[in-house]
Amino acid sequence: MKLYLIRHGQSCANRDDLFSTPTVELTENGRKDAERAGRLIAHIPFDRVLVSPYLRARETQRIAMPDADAEVVDALHEFNCGVLEGHSIPEMFDRYPSLSEDRPVDNYARYGGEDYADVRQRVRDVMDYVTSLGVERVAAFTHVGFILTFFDEVMGREGKIGRRMMCKNGSVNVFEYRNGKWWAAAMNITEDY
Repeated sequence: MKLYLIRHGQSCANRDDLFSTPTVELTENGRKDAERAGRLIAHIPFDRVLVSPYLRARETQRIAMPDADAEVVDALHEFNCGVLEGHSIPEMFDRYPSLSEDRPVDNYARYGGEDYADVRQRVRDVMDYVTSLGVERVAAFTHVGFILTFFDEVMGREGKIGRRMMCKNGSVNVFEYRNGKWWAAAMNITEDY
């Protein structure tokens, strides 16, 4: 079984350096990212299509796979950053000095959001759900934090520290499940590579 995790296109929050919210939309560049992602996966006969409930992921899915009947899966959402969401990242670093310690390890619990362990559990939940479907190919439209945490889980990494990975907007990231084990098959596929 192969799971294709597709990162949403550029959002207004990406462009404006904000902690995003669930309702952030794609930019014009983000719509182009989604079109490129669609071209990358157009030849693949997917058995199921899953999507995060966040608007930017749903927009990306609709552009990349306009004829797909996508299932919204809450566990695919991005890190919840609590009170930081919707605010400028530099502004939040000024307001919350502790953020310089928390952001490098994806810990937003003290701001009313999730920490890395919460997202790691959501990753395991998605792994279990996808393997329970009993199909060969699944596309899932999601977010950078989820994708890179999925990578950490597959690779048996303890956390974010030391990870050096790119995951561009609109990239396709492929994971395989065989013989009871997950494998990272390809990361950060774009039309540029």
